[in-house]
Amino acid sequence: MKIYNLILEKMVMPAGDLLFSTKTMAELKKWRHISQLSESELINLQKENLSDLLKFAVQEIPFYKELKTEANEDPFTWIKKFPLMKKKVYKDNIDLLLSEDKDKLIKKMTSGSSGIQGITYMNIKEQDLNRAIQMLWWEWAGWKPGKPILQTGMTINRGLLKTFKDYF
Repeated sequence: MKIYNLILEKMVMPAGDLLFSTKTMAELKKWRHISQLSESELINLQKENLSDLLKFAVQEIPFYKELKTEANEDPFTWIKKFPLMKKKVYKDNIDLLLSEDKDKLIKKMTSGSSGIQGITYMNIKEQDLNRAIQMLWWEWAGWKPGKPILQTGMTINRGLLKTFKDYF
């Protein structure tokens, strides 16, 4: 790894996490480790995470509380009791699908090119996870911090964090 890339990854990006109160680099390190697990370790992790997610959904998310789905020891069986979520159902029930006050969350929207504009909400931890996984995908394609990458999008006003990202 070139010295510039190393300095970015070991010093600048962690300093950015500190400055912006994020944990993207810690998430990236975690996901780099996960990507090296064996198939059986990944299946066990998947089962554990799915079980935790389903438990959280039926305990904390109003939409899923109302379904009163009966828990199952096998999360792969249990998830089949949950409805397939179509865009219209999701959009019509967005407030019932949140576990936190939406004013405290980060709102993301799609263009609506499919006919229904998609809206999602995430907290800072989820945004850090999203960014880390995206960086990991880029790494699989040969990218390293500091190497140029072409990103396309519609947002002209990119904010301070993205301005730093673009510069480096």
